[in-house]
Amino acid sequence: MKIEEYTEKLREAHFGELVGEILFREMAILFPDKAQDFQTLSIVEQLVGNALGELLERYQVRPVENARVIELTRHLLADIQPDDWNGWLHQFREVLKPFVQEFDDLYIHGPSSDLVQLRLLRDHERMLLYYVDLEIAGHDGLSVIQSFLESFNYRGEK
Repeated sequence: MKIEEYTEKLREAHFGELVGEILFREMAILFPDKAQDFQTLSIVEQLVGNALGELLERYQVRPVENARVIELTRHLLADIQPDDWNGWLHQFREVLKPFVQEFDDLYIHGPSSDLVQLRLLRDHERMLLYYVDLEIAGHDGLSVIQSFLESFNYRGEK
């Protein structure tokens, strides 16, 4: 993979994490029964976004402008029906699947110097998919998110 292609993929992934951080924070309001899940997911997105931000700095790549982050987040929020939890889960699952594969590929083909951050990116996306699968099956997925954070010795406020 050429460096230009690699850094563009990093930039896009970072953009997604910024959107996810805000989106999940707002979804805690839309789905009050799942507020803790979404607040914790927002922390995960922030953690991953910060790790990718470090890579963007290393490669001297400018992140996507905040206005685009806010614009996409608002657009995504407008499409969410707060009374359709299961519908949202199924839609989100379909959105996640290609990213799981993309981040697996990025981890496999990325520079060895970036493997810590790329593993975090890959593993968090897999965790999100597992969370969604548990919720679709009628199980509580919060423990999966919490275990993920604990595996990185996260000590922030929850």
